[in-house]
Amino acid sequence: MKRHGDAYGATHGWRQHAGPIELLLFSLCVYLTTTPFLFILTKQNPNLPALINVATMQQETQSMLLVYVVRGLVALIGAVFVARRLRQLKANARQLLPLLPFLIWAALSSLWSDDPGVTARSVTTLAVLWAGAYFFAVRLDGTSAARAVVGGGALVAATCLGYVVVDPAYAIHQLTDATQFVHAGAWRGVYQHKNFLGHVAGFFVMAIFWADRSTIPWPPLKWALIGLLLLLVIKSTSASAVPIILITCALVWILVVADPKQRVKALLVLAPAIVALYWGTTAILTALGRDMTFTGRTEIWQIAIDSIFTRPLQGYGFVSISYGNFSYSLMHQAGVFDPHSAYLDLALGTGFIGLVLFLLILPFAWYAARRLYLMGGGERQAGLMLISITIGWLVSGFTESSSRPLTAMGGLGLFTLAVLVSFPRSRERASATAGGHNPFAEMRARATQG
Repeated sequence: MKRHGDAYGATHGWRQHAGPIELLLFSLCVYLTTTPFLFILTKQNPNLPALINVATMQQETQSMLLVYVVRGLVALIGAVFVARRLRQLKANARQLLPLLPFLIWAALSSLWSDDPGVTARSVTTLAVLWAGAYFFAVRLDGTSAARAVVGGGALVAATCLGYVVVDPAYAIHQLTDATQFVHAGAWRGVYQHKNFLGHVAGFFVMAIFWADRSTIPWPPLKWALIGLLLLLVIKSTSASAVPIILITCALVWILVVADPKQRVKALLVLAPAIVALYWGTTAILTALGRDMTFTGRTEIWQIAIDSIFTRPLQGYGFVSISYGNFSYSLMHQAGVFDPHSAYLDLALGTGFIGLVLFLLILPFAWYAARRLYLMGGGERQAGLMLISITIGWLVSGFTESSSRPLTAMGGLGLFTLAVLVSFPRSRERASATAGGHNPFAEMRARATQG
């Protein structure tokens, strides 16, 4: 006998699990957000130095056309499966409201951008990526969404390991690399840089860690996949990937899994630990054999901060190439082109106004993850997996420019952030009717108890 919730879901189209082909395509969607095979898509040879037009700070021989096509596929795959659900798309469109202020401000920044064309294309890419995330959230039930995340992680593991075997000259940094020879021996898999591989693999490690039998029926398969992804993290030699995994697991438990009392206790313990870690950073870096500048990042960050305060409110245009004189100064002093911080990158591109509008999205994502967790079942699985990737991405943003929609971490993180925000609230009402409980009432009760 079907419960009322199942009948409601069948009527509205989202309660049914995705079929094998559809699930495979949505797994491919998740995988494509990481922008794999970037060297191939842009027809670059990592062994040859890229020619850069100093006037525009862009590579003269690089074409991003195929990268835009890959981003478009993310939205296209989702659109195919929601094309006949226009009523559902319209009914849940209000879920996108938290995303719109930042998207609109980023679009407006093309009016004063140093590189209006680059900014316009980047904003369009962001809009397409978030549209794909919305289609993903509206179409898939929690279990299917969780399985699509696992599928995306499996594709990362399979393609990266396969490329290490088939084409190690591409998949492993070489001494002949034109600009990255210092990383010789580190794995980069199907990505452009070892840190990209380490962080992306780490994100999926954290997501798959929360999978139960409803998502991966055979536990040995789960742990084998986690083992393969951890191998990629280790072989990437990314110094920040392992700490990101540990920090993210702790934050997911504190912010989503713990009840209010546990959260307060954890934060009381965590606050002094963070202070101690800050003051002990020098000793830790010395013990690890790392330099005090985080591989030159402190110098890069100072140059970025100086440029931000030259135009603090509106910035220089979303993902502008030059950011005023920033890129020229950075190339001259440090030999790199980006600020190596997602938050400084956002402040440079969209000013403090844009940075604040972006940060205002985060509470909505947290609240959505918490709601999904309290619902239980497949929704709980989806909430834990999506918030794990999102938090991991936000943590990685302190040391990498991972907010750009065409980067490996940026594409995946922006996608999962938007999926969380976009999950239809009608699912909660149906779940409450079917299961005899109300997640909102449960949240209020727990808050009262805390």
